[in-house]
Amino acid sequence: MKIRKVFSVIAGLALLSPLVAQRKPAAAAPAARPAAPPPVVATTGSMTGSSAQGVSGKVKRFSFGVNVGLKGNQANLGDTITKDGTLDTASSTVANTFYNTKQAIMADRTNAILKYNSGNTGAAYNMLSAYTEGGALTGIDFGGQGQYDLDDLINLPLFVRAAFNYQMTLAGGSQSRTLGDVSVANPTANALLTSNGLTPSDYAGGTMTTKFTSNSMEIPISIGFNARISDKTKVYIGVGASWFNGGWDLAYTVDEKYANALATHVNTSTLTATNYWKNAGGGSVDDTVKFRVSGIGVNYFLGIEQMLTDSLSAFAEIYASGMAKVSYSSEMSAKTQKLFTALSSETLAQQDSQWFKRLAFPVVLGGASIKVGVKYYLF
Repeated sequence: MKIRKVFSVIAGLALLSPLVAQRKPAAAAPAARPAAPPPVVATTGSMTGSSAQGVSGKVKRFSFGVNVGLKGNQANLGDTITKDGTLDTASSTVANTFYNTKQAIMADRTNAILKYNSGNTGAAYNMLSAYTEGGALTGIDFGGQGQYDLDDLINLPLFVRAAFNYQMTLAGGSQSRTLGDVSVANPTANALLTSNGLTPSDYAGGTMTTKFTSNSMEIPISIGFNARISDKTKVYIGVGASWFNGGWDLAYTVDEKYANALATHVNTSTLTATNYWKNAGGGSVDDTVKFRVSGIGVNYFLGIEQMLTDSLSAFAEIYASGMAKVSYSSEMSAKTQKLFTALSSETLAQQDSQWFKRLAFPVVLGGASIKVGVKYYLF
């Protein structure tokens, strides 16, 4: 009986075991996938307010820049070189009487007139046989600047800028003129010179060359206003004061024949002629006179700036500044003093052969230029 009960229990367990095996615990839900990071968008920097904003979002307000520009009519010498000339010759000189050279430093316009008409005359008045046109000076300007945008301090799109500019001559200002042969070919001129023991050929074909150059430096301090026109572009204007130092030089070479024409005085009434250059020792002249000034002037400008990266930008601007003073030249050499005294006045040549020691002339520094450059925003 007991054996039968044991077998019954075993049989029951055997029937239940497949059902127990089929009951497994539920599988755990899969873990949630992390959200994908936002896509990275490339950027080249932008403007915020009036300042530069980098990729990191940090605003940069202090920048350092360099620039180069071109300046027309440098030192405002264009009129002197091209149409006015300077340093009048006495009406009694051979240069003035026979060659119509009314100024020692002749203008391009007058040279062109004399050359054209000398080459198209049938008379013995070949006043000018050759010339080289000088033209107004063109200057090149190199500069550096530091700028700070003030929008964080006063909540206005203003900036302050300090700079240094150096300007030098790039082209223009080189003249030459060669006299014709009036002293030889014209019978009246030939006879007058010959009768006074002078040789007419000593006054024909002489050459004078002149070269104007200018250089100056400027330290401007300015305040300006920024106006953003896009995320990466702004326009700006500014005004300020500048300290200037510099001027212009005049280098000249005068050969002996040309100096004879400048320093010989004739009297067509008494038919007399005196060569004060020969009396002073003769020869050629090679000299340079310099005009220098310094002082305070004004500056103003208008420009546009474009961000290239988060720290680098390019800009272009129209810049103008200036000051002017009348300046004495450096003291001229002894030979120049004798030549300039003799060509200015026969009386002075007789009484004091070195009366003319310095010239005086307006010196204009600055002017208008077109500049291009780059800026780097430091912080």
